Amino acid sequence: MDALSNHQSEPDALKHRTEFAALLKQARCTAGLTVRELASTIGYTHPHVARATTGDRLPSWTLTSAYLDACGIRGPDLRAWRQFWEAARLIDREFRSPDFPPSEVNLVDDPTWQVAAGAVRRIEPLGGFVRSVSTLEGLSVALRRLSVRSGFDSLRKIESATGIPRATLHGWFAAKRRPNSASLDRLLTSLGTTENERYAFAACLDRIDAQSRATVSLARLSATHELPDAPAGFHRTARDRYWLDG
Repeated sequence: MDALSNHQSEPDALKHRTEFAALLKQARCTAGLTVRELASTIGYTHPHVARATTGDRLPSWTLTSAYLDACGIRGPDLRAWRQFWEAARLIDREFRSPDFPPSEVNLVDDPTWQVAAGAVRRIEPLGGFVRSVSTLEGLSVALRRLSVRSGFDSLRKIESATGIPRATLHGWFAAKRRPNSASLDRLLTSLGTTENERYAFAACLDRIDAQSRATVSLARLSATHELPDAPAGFHRTARDRYWLDG
């Protein structure tokens, strides 16, 4: 029997594990990956990866970090996850300790855990965000988020890494210019995006194009059906009714 059950009932004892597992699974689902796809990407067996989100035990950081990397969670977001994992591991150790406090004390309510868990809950994976974008402004936000995640703090550095001119990059990041597919893919590949994230960006370009075409069509339709201004004064209908247009 797990030593945790010596101190608290199983649901309470596993609360930190189940929440960790649920948020880990949410990251995978948001990234659009199945368990098998993710396992194949990171070089673990399907059962090994599946067990990471059962909540039965806390997965190792080696597995957790590989899992999150495949989901596109890197940089500051990955550091937030590391703190979350450390907090969960600390609770695991405390529960197993013979000096564990009385059962009415709930370590999951500890401020350290709450802060770490809250930081992870607020993370919006890049792929999930990009799937909601349909404007150049939204695309520019996604590109800025990607550059921060990848550790690039200037267009000069991105230009050096990708070979894309700074003027072109500025147009993309300032939402002034739509990237062409080939150049955007080069940027995404250089900045270490996952395959699913690249698919999400490609679909984003399609939505931007569709919205642009719809806007142009609506403008043309409005121009075609624009009525001339009627002169002010009294007007008469075919049935001899009058109205005053001032």
